Amino acid sequence: MDLNSAAQKIFKRKIPDIFLRFVLIGSTIFSNKIILILFAYFLSEIQYNLFNKAYYTASILILFGTLGFDFAINRINFSLKTVFIAVLVNVLFSIIILYFVSEPFTNLFQLISVFIYSLFASLGGIFTFQHLFQGRIKTYLNLMLINALLHLSIVPFITILEADIFFLFPLITFFWFMIGLPGFIKKNSSGGKNFVVLYKLGLSTFVINSAVAFALVSDKYLVNHNFPIETANAYTFAWGLIVPLLYIGNVVEKLIYGSTSKDEVQVFKKSFLLLFVLVIAYSISLLAVVNLIPSALPKSIDHLQLKQIINYMIIGYSLFAVINFPVNGFLFKFAETLKQKKIAIAYLVTIFLFSILFIVFNGGTALTHYQTLLMVIWTFIFLLLIIKTAIVFLPLRKTSDL
Repeated sequence: MDLNSAAQKIFKRKIPDIFLRFVLIGSTIFSNKIILILFAYFLSEIQYNLFNKAYYTASILILFGTLGFDFAINRINFSLKTVFIAVLVNVLFSIIILYFVSEPFTNLFQLISVFIYSLFASLGGIFTFQHLFQGRIKTYLNLMLINALLHLSIVPFITILEADIFFLFPLITFFWFMIGLPGFIKKNSSGGKNFVVLYKLGLSTFVINSAVAFALVSDKYLVNHNFPIETANAYTFAWGLIVPLLYIGNVVEKLIYGSTSKDEVQVFKKSFLLLFVLVIAYSISLLAVVNLIPSALPKSIDHLQLKQIINYMIIGYSLFAVINFPVNGFLFKFAETLKQKKIAIAYLVTIFLFSILFIVFNGGTALTHYQTLLMVIWTFIFLLLIIKTAIVFLPLRKTSDL
């Protein structure tokens, strides 16, 4: 009886903490992203392209709207009002800049639609992440699944009722925010700090975590707004098939965080090898389906272009995933905190210099081929990865004044 009781305790504790937790978190990631692939099967070529234009425009606004606040509110308590005003200002400022830089939509109704969607997606994401950060996995899981279902509800409204996607778009995140609002207020109703503290905490996280994310969103924005619709749809769908490589890497990164081993070198090596095997397995499976089973692909996608893009795209992102996530896990698990500051500063300098060099060498010429665009994106993210890897593994000079 004692052995059985002990076994039951181990099962109840270890399985949820070590395995089930990652399965649940992973399911929320995939459930919210798989819809981007499903849309290609249900929507027409034009509808799919229009959705991608709206979605990836909003993705840029959400990135800057959130601005690291999801981590900031878990360090210091901020009122819901403070966060709401800050996010409102961020999203408004971002959409104004984006409009003058590239004019994503000329229709005012469409701009307002994407603005509202981004505002409540940012707010919902910030406070939903708090549930995850503070261990309320069930609440987090429920809210993320609701978010996925609300997005999926677009399909019958468009295909059957022929509703305007820009009418549906803001309703999705508004309803999602309102569903979670009682829990948000409960955890953030007490007094808060001022905006300066919120931005100070958020920006340091934003620089490290969002530099690569911005690059991985901006190319879809450029493609869907500037490339021919056949290429844009194939490129975006290809990304939907490639992005699980990054999700696999993210799970392995979390395994590093959860490790209790003190042998940091062995933890890194095992994580690297595990991720390498998983990435190779997924890549081979994906290439086999795309190249050998064309019937599995949606009709709204040009199959020839999809094959060409996938075969090219998978090389760079597989390599990036295998290296980036073990390094990132090692950085936040084992490396000195001073190295995080060094990386943030180095990232800011790199972003500034890269932008200048791109303008000088590109000369304002539009990127019209997906391979050229990918080479620019890869140059940027691998440059950041090299800098991060070098700082993480090179000895830290104690004389640094940072």
